[in-house]
Order: sequence, then structure tokens, then C-alpha cells
Amino acid sequence: YALTHEKTIIFYDLMVCILDMNLTKTAFEKNREYNICSEEKADVTEATNIFNADWNRTDYAPTDPHLVVSPINSRGKLTALINSAQKSLDIEIEVIADEQMINLISEKAKTIPVRLIVPDKKSIDNPTVPNTQTKYLRNPYPHAKLIIVDNERAYTGSVNLTTQSMDQNRELGILISQPNIIEKLNETFAKDWKSANL
Repeated sequence: YALTHEKTIIFYDLMVCILDMNLTKTAFEKNREYNICSEEKADVTEATNIFNADWNRTDYAPTDPHLVVSPINSRGKLTALINSAQKSLDIEIEVIADEQMINLISEKAKTIPVRLIVPDKKSIDNPTVPNTQTKYLRNPYPHAKLIIVDNERAYTGSVNLTTQSMDQNRELGILISQPNIIEKLNETFAKDWKSANL
């Protein structure tokens, strides 16, 4: 891989924590990070199989529909998630630099409200994503990789919306639909949106 950017912790085959944060002081104290821990057996097994394949330098074809795996299926799964939005799309992310994703989000923003939180204008390649409502957040620093669709489904994990992250790196993320988790993600996004600047 161009970079092993995945951040995953597996606990004795009982739980997998899929992180967007690094294990650094800044991540714990200064950044906005979103991390999901799952006890779903399929998620734990799949993450373990990916780890073992990488450890042994062998190929592995994931089958768990919840997991977003670069460079295997992340572009397709994130494209499908964004395309599924019917009412709203909220994105909080450190960087957007993939032309296909920029175009996809911009097109979606022609038909539904799309809110985008990034650290600064340098975080976007264009330097804007047309048609979106974009705000810049300084504190906490958005190291996040979060996509919320229709306030009902979400993605988080290590994948940024960059070509290398989706197509060349080893990355791991997860798709979420549990109402209690979605509620917390919506609350946190709303808090950051209120704090961010145009």
C-alpha cells in the first residue's frame, strides 16, 4: 500500500474499535475525532481477517457489508452512501481532494442541503465544493472522517476523501445505522457546525 493509514484495535476477538484518530496526545486533547467500537461478530471477524492478511502479506477479499476497506471497496461504498442521500448530507472531514468525490457531493448539493465542515480552505482541492454550505472549524481541529446521510445512516473510519486514501492506502471504516449512535453523531456535528465559521 502507499500508506497503512488504518487505525483499528481488536480486543480478543470480542470487540473491534475502528478509529479515525491516531494514538497521539493531540488526537485525545485537541482534535474532533469519531471512533466506533463494535461487538458484532461479523465486524470483529472481518477486521481480524484483514489484520491477519496484512500481517502475513496475503490478499483478502472482505464480505462484511458494514466495513469500508481501502483500497478494495471504499470508493464504491462511499459513493453509494452519498448517492443514497434523499434529504440531507452532512460531512465533517479533514481533507477532500478526489475530483470524483468533489463532483459527486457538488451534484448532490443541487438537490438537497449539504453541509461541509473542514479545517480551512486548504483542506479542499478546488478550493471549494460548489453548491455546498461550507464552514471552517479551528477548535477542535476536525481530523474527523464523518459522513451522515438523512440523519439516519453514517460512515466513519480512517478513509479521507482523497484518491490515495480510497484507491491506494490500507484504510478501514464502518457504516452505521444504530439510532443511538446516529443521534450522538448528529448532536456532535450540530455542535461543531454552530461553532464553525463561514
